[in-house]
Amino acid sequence: MGTPKVSIHYINQDAERVCTSYWGSHMDKQGLFFLWWNDGEGRLLVPRKYEHTADEMLTGRKVIITCGNRLFVTDKNAVEILFDDGTDAPFFVEVNSRQCSQLLPDNENGITFPFGIWTRAGQVAKFTGCYKYAAKFVRKSK
Repeated sequence: MGTPKVSIHYINQDAERVCTSYWGSHMDKQGLFFLWWNDGEGRLLVPRKYEHTADEMLTGRKVIITCGNRLFVTDKNAVEILFDDGTDAPFFVEVNSRQCSQLLPDNENGITFPFGIWTRAGQVAKFTGCYKYAAKFVRKSK
């Protein structure tokens, strides 16, 4: 059984407010993050279960989003959201294509964009994001 899509609504009030049905949804209750794209900005919706991870995300100086074929997973369109803090072990979140409002095309490689972290309380951080496409990628374990 696949992860159901979330119906997301956005009210544009100087890009400071998000009105969504995500919190309280099946995905939120299952602890699944949701990556939402709107008006050239990426937004990571953080499930209640993992709101505490926002502190780890805040250690990043920028966000690198990599989309590509992930080895050893059933959904080949995996997306890694890496919070680059300059260390060898940055915090990251990995989602599948069903946890994204859309996937960026590989010809968008290298673009930069505003990227926000959202909890049910509102926006907790804003970064500059960079998009990378990788035909195949594997996270090295230590």
